[in-house]
Amino acid sequence: MIGKENEVNLDNSHLENIPSSQPMSLFEQVRECIESDPELIFCKEYIKGHPEANFQAIAKRRCSGISWKDISAEWGIGITSLHNFYQRCLKKFAGKFQEYLYI
Repeated sequence: MIGKENEVNLDNSHLENIPSSQPMSLFEQVRECIESDPELIFCKEYIKGHPEANFQAIAKRRCSGISWKDISAEWGIGITSLHNFYQRCLKKFAGKFQEYLYI
């Protein structure tokens, strides 16, 4: 706030609270929903014997563009097992996504 009477200086923390003029895409909404996990259901659903390979962790990696091959190598779990688990979870949580996103 230097100089002019009506000039306002906003730091970055204030800018985050200003609504965007662009609506979030469905992809961004789903990604945000998975990351926030309001009921802690996405992080509790995991591949048997691999609690680190939960739906939330897998989905976040896939949304970030990490390949099935790389995720498989990271956790030592077969690509088919990862993919099938992920698809089952998407079906299982479809109702929750609709509820959270008002689809």
